[in-house]
Amino acid sequence: MIKLQGTAVALLAVTLAARAALAAPDDDRSAAGTIDADGLRRAIDESMRGDAALADVCFVDRATGWAAGDRGTVWHTSDGGRTWRLQASHTSCHLTSVFFLDGRSGWAVGGTMRSGTPDSHGVVLRTHDGGATWNEVLGLALPLLTRVKFFDADQGVAIGAGSSVAPSGVFFTTDGGQTWQPLPADRRGDWLAGDFVEPAAGAVAGTAGRLATVVEHRVAMSPLANASTRSARALRLTAPTGGWLVGDGGLVMTTRDSGRSWQTPPTELPESVADNFDFHAVAVHETHVWIAGAPGTRVFHSADGGRTWQAFATGQTVPLRALTFVDGRTGWAVGDLGTILATQDGGRSWQVERAGGRRAALVALFGRANDVPLEMIAQYGAAEGYLTSVNLLHPPDVGDSSSSTD
Repeated sequence: MIKLQGTAVALLAVTLAARAALAAPDDDRSAAGTIDADGLRRAIDESMRGDAALADVCFVDRATGWAAGDRGTVWHTSDGGRTWRLQASHTSCHLTSVFFLDGRSGWAVGGTMRSGTPDSHGVVLRTHDGGATWNEVLGLALPLLTRVKFFDADQGVAIGAGSSVAPSGVFFTTDGGQTWQPLPADRRGDWLAGDFVEPAAGAVAGTAGRLATVVEHRVAMSPLANASTRSARALRLTAPTGGWLVGDGGLVMTTRDSGRSWQTPPTELPESVADNFDFHAVAVHETHVWIAGAPGTRVFHSADGGRTWQAFATGQTVPLRALTFVDGRTGWAVGDLGTILATQDGGRSWQVERAGGRRAALVALFGRANDVPLEMIAQYGAAEGYLTSVNLLHPPDVGDSSSSTD
């Protein structure tokens, strides 16, 4: 991974140099002892997926689970997380959500933004063999999707960005995800978080304090929503009418009426939490609630529905993006740099089950982006697999398109 302007970006220099290397004659590459074009592509792709940020995690029991994220990454475990193996998703898009009904039937969704436009393209993947083979559902005209949930092999719900064609940003399927229909709504919604207790009933949340409920297959904007600088990032509903919502700036809210109204919990987290944490993940099991985010140094836990809270150290700092628990003791957290953590004691202690690279083996300082020797970065960062950090002494100004590193 290369650091430009102090921010980790996805091997920009490696990609550019690799393209040049792949364009060279075969004899030149063979003489230099390099791998063939397909092998180089696979090596770069696998290396980058190893570090890819994970956005969601799903377990169907204590042994069987999946985690999904950037670059079409899907990890799978069948032994409770002792080992994790990459599955071939056949996509390079950002996967935001993964859901399984059982050990075989599952879905993953995400998408990409269309370059130079505010439009996006949504992706739906399906598997019927536990992820041994993933297939993209073709011919869909969906926007970027952020969450997916199924209730049986046919009925499911997905949420994401609204559009002129489907302003609600909420979609349902009755044929296992082969086709999707938008729900009606009175206004456009762009949803980052949501959950459903049944196909026709749920709650969604997005940026700037936007909230809505889904009742009888219709999206209704909440009249109680207040304009806010804080965005919701994760939402979980619990039967029959409970739920939790978390977000930026230490946002924590709870509902007793399936999302029609939201209140602060019986006991709020310390004020210092709002100043230091952006929450991205929430998990609920019976009266237990777990919350995590950025930084990923702590997981906050309440065993009594928010009346009392404890903060447990994770032993690491990278942001955590999703949490799941199969009971009151056994759970997992996933996040940036391919991090997967596990707990067997309700979150009191966490163990790293896998993680991508954390320390640079090669650190280089250059004046400007044009000074970076791309061939060297490609050789050490891609062909030989060293985590590489490039720091610019004179980074381009933010918003300067003439020197952009995106």
